[in-house]
Amino acid sequence: MSRVPESSSKKDITLFGATSFVAHHVLTYLMQTSLSIRPLHITLAGRNQYKLDALCEEFTTKMMHLSVIHERTSCGHCVFDTFVADAQDKTALQQMAARTKVVIACAGPFEQYGSHVVAACAAQGTDYVDITGEVAWAGRMRLLHGAAAQKSGARILSLCGFDSIPSDLSVFLAVEKLRLAAPSAHIQEAYTWHHVLGSANGGTLMTAAQMPLDWKYCWSQPVPFLLEDPLVLTHPKVRSDPSYQSTKNRLAKAEWKNQLPMFHSIFRLGASAPFFMAPINSKVVHASAVALNYGPEFVYKERFLPTGYKMTTALRILAIIPVVMIQIGTLLAMMVLRMPYLGTYLVQTLAPPGTGMTEEQCRLGFAKVYAEVSTAADPVTNVQDRANVMLEFQGDPGNWVTAQCVTESALALLLDKDKLPPTSEDGFGTPAQLLGHVLLYRLQHSSVRPVQISNHVRRINHSEWRMWP
Repeated sequence: MSRVPESSSKKDITLFGATSFVAHHVLTYLMQTSLSIRPLHITLAGRNQYKLDALCEEFTTKMMHLSVIHERTSCGHCVFDTFVADAQDKTALQQMAARTKVVIACAGPFEQYGSHVVAACAAQGTDYVDITGEVAWAGRMRLLHGAAAQKSGARILSLCGFDSIPSDLSVFLAVEKLRLAAPSAHIQEAYTWHHVLGSANGGTLMTAAQMPLDWKYCWSQPVPFLLEDPLVLTHPKVRSDPSYQSTKNRLAKAEWKNQLPMFHSIFRLGASAPFFMAPINSKVVHASAVALNYGPEFVYKERFLPTGYKMTTALRILAIIPVVMIQIGTLLAMMVLRMPYLGTYLVQTLAPPGTGMTEEQCRLGFAKVYAEVSTAADPVTNVQDRANVMLEFQGDPGNWVTAQCVTESALALLLDKDKLPPTSEDGFGTPAQLLGHVLLYRLQHSSVRPVQISNHVRRINHSEWRMWP
């Protein structure tokens, strides 16, 4: 498929899967953000013209009301149109990609509905972001379409929702701060501790139930993989590195160890559970670590604090009680979801795709991510350098936070392209690698829901018992 020439008449953003549940939150965020930036021309794309027209009318009306309220009748607004394209219609998807600057993909499961969209964007030089958590699919897209994206200049970014931007960016910023304070520091490991309030919507549950897993492949490795190769999202050239196999084994061991309950000195021996998205987010952070050279010994672990930071510290060792309860509940829920036929049936019956939390429920949610990156402790003094970063998001993680992260990623590609880091060799990469500080700035200065970002670097005794701040 030949690339369509650049045109000044290209639409700003095309939202593919526009009638999905999360897409409504994306549209709302875009609409609210447009009041503080230039006008945006947004295409609503999907397979059903009737639903697209209804959605276009709904948000055009909402935009008019919002503009009147804010006295913005001629500037700072969204203009909507529609484009019909089925996920399997390659010709229509090529045309869709050719007429826009950035595509936001919200139609999942992406294994079923996303492959031809990525192919079209890579071929047409159209920047692309999505909300998938399907790392095996994202890794395969890089292998299949990296050459096309390299030729066309497209930037292709998957995993731009709550999985995995908070984890990826918090570690990225902590590494940057530690390197500035201690340029010769040998970075050894990173942790993130998540404290969240929210619920999964129907589409997310259906993806979890149907996401293909190659257990035979994972368990045939020298060190079995947890869901997928720890380096699945890295550039293909990494596979020719002499240390590739040993690095995979080391990271796979770390991912399995991360599935155990842990006690942490910074919470005065308070306990944490593995975060349920850790098997996904760790692949993203490790891909960033390879691309941005965090260090040859770098290892990442992702944790969940059911009772929050302060209460975990107050409970100390007793925090293991809610941790064990959460871990058993999560394991049982995943076992049921993955049961053939039963898991899909339960999702379709209890929480079908297209359903989820109300706006008021989303408003009550939140997501806090506390990252700590540390160097190896000095063998004589037992002193080490640590950098800490806290990101605090407003709203339900799976809906509001996901919508904010993927939208700001798209706007960074659309409005701040001259400020972005250099692209990768094949155009594919992680949010930290391809968006970096530009995305952090956009999140922190959002006119809709500013993300609170704080950081600190310190040199302390390895066994010191305290959290910053």
